[in-house]
Amino acid sequence: MRILTAILTIVSAAAISWAQDAEPTAATLTAEKAFAEAPEDVITLIDKSGRLDMLDYFHAGSDKTTSSPYGSECAILQSNNEPSAQGNSSLIYVSNNGLVNILFVLNGNKPDPIIGIIETSAKPIPDSGVRFYDKRWQTPAKPILVEPTLSDWLIDAKDRQVVAEALPFILAQYGFDPETGELTMIQQMTEYFVKGDQDEVLAKIKPQLTYKWDGKQFKLTSKE
Repeated sequence: MRILTAILTIVSAAAISWAQDAEPTAATLTAEKAFAEAPEDVITLIDKSGRLDMLDYFHAGSDKTTSSPYGSECAILQSNNEPSAQGNSSLIYVSNNGLVNILFVLNGNKPDPIIGIIETSAKPIPDSGVRFYDKRWQTPAKPILVEPTLSDWLIDAKDRQVVAEALPFILAQYGFDPETGELTMIQQMTEYFVKGDQDEVLAKIKPQLTYKWDGKQFKLTSKE
């Protein structure tokens, strides 16, 4: 199931009361705390003051949006702020210019949490990228995720040349589930081409890749 797409279809029911969340300890880094404190060169979509307004509106159950300095309207869609058993949490925020963002925290209950930000441009075809930071908002010394190569997407390695010639790139929409610690990549090339065009080639690549957080990095666990 497309995690991000499913979330967007239940926007009206997505507000989760802060009072209902289990209170994390003072040392726990949650998605909401990271969202509020992130430097403005990390979250460039909206400044810190605007982010605090977004959190207030979300917890009040309001559908009011917050204006960014760049003219876009921003809002929080969902917050899974109660850390999972692994200390993971997440928050989804969007803007009316077609950007969908997922900020998530890994190992939030440990001394060395990792913050990830998935940015998805929803128009014209969804395509995502992800960045990672340590608790000081620096790029981690060791890679957290090794981005997939064409080989990872192939159903059969013998089709590499045919696919490489027809598909010089692969668009994918990313999602994250804090409960399972899984980061998913759903390829969007079937949306990129007109139906009937490149169908034979598209049948040679996987519809989705799944990465599992092992406490230190994401490991590719499924190529189904």
